[in-house]
Amino acid sequence: MIYADYNYYTSTYGGSAISASDWPERARDASVYLDALTSGRAAENSTMEAIKMAVCAMADVLQSAQSAAGGAAGIASEKTGSYSVSYQSPEAVARATESGLRSAAHRYLAETGLLFRGVYWY
Repeated sequence: MIYADYNYYTSTYGGSAISASDWPERARDASVYLDALTSGRAAENSTMEAIKMAVCAMADVLQSAQSAAGGAAGIASEKTGSYSVSYQSPEAVARATESGLRSAAHRYLAETGLLFRGVYWY
């Protein structure tokens, strides 16, 4: 289930980094990741503004990672004299993307209880 549409992304969230043609893929991937983070509880609360906002923020992270894959991101160091470039490992880039996704979700869902992974004791 995709939790936010492109109109929500551009008008309510205020996003502009993702084109309308790229939105379905980014929103789908962000929604799937959010389902994993919330142990499926996002689907039960799909109308919550916090969930929609989290998906938009996570989609921005995914867009940034995708753009970086074709650009200069992932550069660990660069030298000018006798030009030299060192790149981060794919694993380091993946860890940074994962961290960004978790941070984006946490920003909007921290106070909702949807990220709780423990056991409720009554």
